[in-house]
Amino acid sequence: MLDIREHTTFIDGRYECHGNFVRIVDDALASRQGQQVDRFRLVWKYQVKNFDHLGLPVRRWILLILEKRPRVLSIYVQPSVCEVNVPDQAFTCPSLEELKLHVDNRYPEVLRPAAVNLPNLRVLNLGYYAIEADTMNKLLLGCPNLAELELFACALYFSEISCGNLKSLVIFGCCHSGEIRVSIPSLQYLQG
Repeated sequence: MLDIREHTTFIDGRYECHGNFVRIVDDALASRQGQQVDRFRLVWKYQVKNFDHLGLPVRRWILLILEKRPRVLSIYVQPSVCEVNVPDQAFTCPSLEELKLHVDNRYPEVLRPAAVNLPNLRVLNLGYYAIEADTMNKLLLGCPNLAELELFACALYFSEISCGNLKSLVIFGCCHSGEIRVSIPSLQYLQG
């Protein structure tokens, strides 16, 4: 398991701390070359920058980890002046059983994966995204074994969640324009 967190609370205009963090993560991933990574968790808060000269690191790291066929991918970033575009490959990685994506932007990024094919995914946790009806349908159809869905601080643009196998649904701190109908016969836990 690679569990990488950056705990810097203040950056005074210099990028040294962030640059060092990028290098540490790059080195950790390079040291795992040729090895499978079962779980990857990245927590990066406090003024995440683009670091164009370092190749947009968060996106690059996700792509590198997906090549290692993880079962668990957990990303929490709190950018201040950059967009973190989660690659579409995160939604078509057949080895994933648990996917947590929290990208805390000032304005929610619209989640629009080109395709969703996660046959083994059981847990999906999304935070700080804008989610439209077609995307929600695509997620539910593309995750046939999904048992737990958690939406945190998302802007929701759909009026129904319909899924035959979902057992747990948590919608916390989300904003939406109206009520959401829930049609889930196997539901055992609901928090909203």
